[in-house]
Amino acid sequence: MEKSKIKFERQNILVIGGAGFLGSQLCEYLLEKNNVICVDDYSCGKESNIDRLLSHQNFEFVRHDITEALDFKNFPGVEKFRMAFIGVHQVYYLADFHSPRYALASPLETLILATAGTKNAMDIAAAYSAKCIFISDADVYGEVAGDPMKVHEDAVGTLDYLSLVNYHGHAKRIGESIAMLYQKQKKVRVSIARLYTTYGPHMHLDDGRLIPDMVARALAGKEIVLTPGMGAATFLYVTDAIDALEKVMAAEMLGIFNIGNPTQYSVQEAAERIVKFCGSRSPIVRREANAEEVLTYRAWEQSCRIANIDTLRDATGWFPVVLLDEGLRKTIDYMKSLRAIRGVFEKE
Repeated sequence: MEKSKIKFERQNILVIGGAGFLGSQLCEYLLEKNNVICVDDYSCGKESNIDRLLSHQNFEFVRHDITEALDFKNFPGVEKFRMAFIGVHQVYYLADFHSPRYALASPLETLILATAGTKNAMDIAAAYSAKCIFISDADVYGEVAGDPMKVHEDAVGTLDYLSLVNYHGHAKRIGESIAMLYQKQKKVRVSIARLYTTYGPHMHLDDGRLIPDMVARALAGKEIVLTPGMGAATFLYVTDAIDALEKVMAAEMLGIFNIGNPTQYSVQEAAERIVKFCGSRSPIVRREANAEEVLTYRAWEQSCRIANIDTLRDATGWFPVVLLDEGLRKTIDYMKSLRAIRGVFEKE
């Protein structure tokens, strides 16, 4: 019998990109019942996201650049999980420059991470007969004609792959292709999770994504700029995203799944709520982006998508439960604490 089929009290789960916003909270969730090996090189993730996990007996951190092949023999700390005997049961691949701030500054690295990084993750899944989830993004759809509420997983939109702002979406398309080839040619059990705008604690003040940027500006009393291209969007709280990923991993069926919150709001509504919950007087203004801002704002405009979750809901019964107000309040409380800590160190 394959090691992956044997039932162990605690399974060994590999989370690649585990020190990031989503990965760190996924690690914490999985630790309740499993052994977790978190792989990150801190190029985007932060040690502060996982510092409370480092002393947990069922957690091991491996600092490694996943664009290089990962050999567990070079990391003796994982020996406590009896890798040679038990193996790896699940692999989550989250390594990515999710933030436009990083992706736009590092387009080449973004593509390499999607190619070499994805291949190395799939090689691990193949070696251990582990099920793998490749975390993708709704950016892969590009421009899709018609009603966004009807964009199912089989839609193929137009994506200008030579435009700098589209390198992230193009990288995710490449990563998906590699993952699907490993499924077809090497029989790796792979599912693809296309995340829509996700937010919550562990996002940092300089994260560079839409929600944390608006919160950071509101907390600082700065104006919040919305471009004419920012219309309706959906916002998924991090715990709902983790619940969805767990259900995709547990499901027998493989394939591609949209993961988002189908309840839509205008970005204007979200900005107004953030200003209110921050107790801020930040003005919200509509204008075109200037030359320095245009790429970042274009990336934010592209993130204003409406999630269709019919496939995942029908397959697993999953549906997000955290309302926008509740999620924003928790996110703001976390970012307030970060701002307070930063202020202390700046004074010192």
